[in-house]
Amino acid sequence: MSLSVASQELLLGYSKLEYLLLGDLRSVLDESDDARDNKWLLAILDSLVDTLPREFELREEGGYMCELLDRQPFLAGTVDVLQAEHTRLFIMLADLRARVANSTHAVALADQIKMELHSWMQFLRHHNRRERTLYQSAFNLDVGVGD
Repeated sequence: MSLSVASQELLLGYSKLEYLLLGDLRSVLDESDDARDNKWLLAILDSLVDTLPREFELREEGGYMCELLDRQPFLAGTVDVLQAEHTRLFIMLADLRARVANSTHAVALADQIKMELHSWMQFLRHHNRRERTLYQSAFNLDVGVGD
């Protein structure tokens, strides 16, 4: 079952918002400790905590990657791993958000949290890239090369 047009548009909107928020997050983290506004950082993380599960729910609507699995059922294990990462990504983000919230009174955000936020962003980008690559590979396998 594929997404309705309205769900596809909403998913595209969430994807665009996620992209913008990640850019903002990267910019804030790259600022010097004395210039960084931890309240702005927290607002970005709050928006991501709100947006990410909604985006994942839309991706999973009607069955996560069901069109792909209909065409290439042997990819079920890979799809299961990617779907499990949705929960892991959200839990990691919520934990980091809570830790930032607890450090808003500190002058400088702990270097450890900054590194973990950068690692989380890299994990999310890698996850999204693997989803796209899997779709592209599966549909290329399905279509194949003509005679």
